[in-house]
Amino acid sequence: MPRYARGLLAYGFCDRCGQRYPISELNYQIIDGFRSNLLVCRNDMDIDHEQLRTETVRTDDAIDIKDPRPDLSLEESRAFSGFNPIVDSTLRASTGTVTVTTT
Repeated sequence: MPRYARGLLAYGFCDRCGQRYPISELNYQIIDGFRSNLLVCRNDMDIDHEQLRTETVRTDDAIDIKDPRPDLSLEESRAFSGFNPIVDSTLRASTGTVTVTTT
């Protein structure tokens, strides 16, 4: 592996804006998780958004449970229960006529 000088007093130019910076302040641009050959300053650094990194996210969903054991006890435990605030009410409606006049 080749040895490089540290460049403590060296300057470099940002590949985006062209401004001169100490070489230690320039960083490689990361695109889609891979290092590109662009050396950019902090102001021009684009950070990969986490939503674009789909290769690191599991996208497979579990479909069912292996060997399920459903509740087979009382009928009440399997019944749907809910709150009904309208008890013993009757809905009434009537129809009429509409007259449309055009000129």
